[in-house]
Amino acid sequence: MSSGNWKIWAGIAFALLLIGFVVVRLRLVFHDRPPDWLRQQDKHSAKLPDASLKKFRAFRKETELEAQQAKLPVGSIQFFEISADGKETLAWNTLRLTNQGFNPLADFDQWGGADELRLLGFYTLDGEPLGFTVKHHPARPRNFYVVVHLPKPLAPGDSTLVLRIDRRPLNLKANAKGQSQFGLGRLNKPTIAVQARGLSLPEHARLWQYRPEKGAFEFTGHSPMVGWINSCLDSNFPPLNATFTLPH
Repeated sequence: MSSGNWKIWAGIAFALLLIGFVVVRLRLVFHDRPPDWLRQQDKHSAKLPDASLKKFRAFRKETELEAQQAKLPVGSIQFFEISADGKETLAWNTLRLTNQGFNPLADFDQWGGADELRLLGFYTLDGEPLGFTVKHHPARPRNFYVVVHLPKPLAPGDSTLVLRIDRRPLNLKANAKGQSQFGLGRLNKPTIAVQARGLSLPEHARLWQYRPEKGAFEFTGHSPMVGWINSCLDSNFPPLNATFTLPH
């Protein structure tokens, strides 16, 4: 072997040893103290209060009855619970999980958002808590992803609706009469699915008015509640809003 070849092989051997040393060190460091963006946290959704679950079930029941009459599937349900002090709302949103593969699937990746602390959890439509895993984006550590774990795998091609519930800050501005307004946006036309949006107020709040009135469902009780379903609205699909006063 010439002296030139010997130097080349020696350099290659040294480089391989150096790479091996670095890999071992990185594995030891990441195993003992992994960076935040590599951490995965397995979590279980908190149990929902019975009162909140009762209100959502009532709204869900109306939505499903209307879907049966319209002979359409339920596309989405959004439900907002305003806190007694008006500084926060719990946002209930349905997610449709679809198995697009060829094997049964129980774990579904979802975009989490940019504030993990606001996420309360994931639930079946009956309110049963689901487990989920939180993963962070390597380039943007504040952003996170979640893997939702279903209790039973979905067959290929099947889909199901689950609930995602988040805490959202709220900045209500009352008028001279102490009345505040909350907007719920617009619903889509019921061409392929039924959509519903509802608003629940805290106990002893007063619901003054809501728009549109035609096609709305008002639920009486200690906690005023109103909802809209797209198949019940006029064809112009106006924006939804409610005016109310919160308890003192």
